[in-house]
Amino acid sequence: MDSHLNISYDIEGDILQIQTVAPYLGQETDMTDEGLVVRTNPKTGAVESVEILGFSRQFAKLGDRLEFPFSAAFSGVDEAWARELALPKAAND
Repeated sequence: MDSHLNISYDIEGDILQIQTVAPYLGQETDMTDEGLVVRTNPKTGAVESVEILGFSRQFAKLGDRLEFPFSAAFSGVDEAWARELALPKAAND
């Protein structure tokens, strides 16, 4: 199943949210000591969402480089979106 990666920032809560699906009832939630909230699919165990609490403080400590404790695989870029941003269309589409 194709999914989109949605990234948003809650300025009041200082939370960076990275998700492929919106939170839902039954989704498993774990919080790490580093202030990460990780939501996983209860059937497959796949990570569906990560929230970084205190994001601006975390980012300020790191300087200009942010490394996430997970990996991502990128595939095709939506053609209309690429045109809007003047990006080349992905070769694997």
